[in-house]
Amino acid sequence: MRSAPLSGLLPLLLGLRLLLGGGAAAQYSSDLCNWKGSGLTHESHRKDVEQVYLRCSEGSIEWMYPTGALIVNLRPNISPASYKHLTVCIKPFKDSAGANIYLEKTGELKLLVRDGDRSPSRVYCFGYDQGGLFVEATPQQDISRKITGFQYELMSKGIAADLHTASGEFWGVVRLPPPVLGV
Repeated sequence: MRSAPLSGLLPLLLGLRLLLGGGAAAQYSSDLCNWKGSGLTHESHRKDVEQVYLRCSEGSIEWMYPTGALIVNLRPNISPASYKHLTVCIKPFKDSAGANIYLEKTGELKLLVRDGDRSPSRVYCFGYDQGGLFVEATPQQDISRKITGFQYELMSKGIAADLHTASGEFWGVVRLPPPVLGV
């Protein structure tokens, strides 16, 4: 009888560990561009903040039955030195509901999209160095049919500056001012 190579057993052992209660706090997307998740997977004894890691310059987040919060880590496959030249734009889905979307930097939150904001063509842009995305579920009596979602895109600051002349897909861009230093 031939034994399986150790490298073939590793994924199986890691999967069993997750199933038996050693779940990870971070969630990785299978395609590294888009993430779909559910607030129903939260366990009462675990932290309610989940980390999501995405490695593409564009994609989407879709969070069904939002509870707790998500920290969305956008880490494109470019040199970290190039991050300062990037602009992040997000466009909430038309029927997005159940959570607020914030810009977060060093613990400070700035509201980008309020739960239930029905501006389907609005796009929110900010410099990559201004912070990351923090998505927080709003208290709900009934979470059924609540889905928070948005598309994201990372682009060079030069391209983002010209968004007002871009196609209707980007019409309604809201640019956040650069951070004020020393405040």
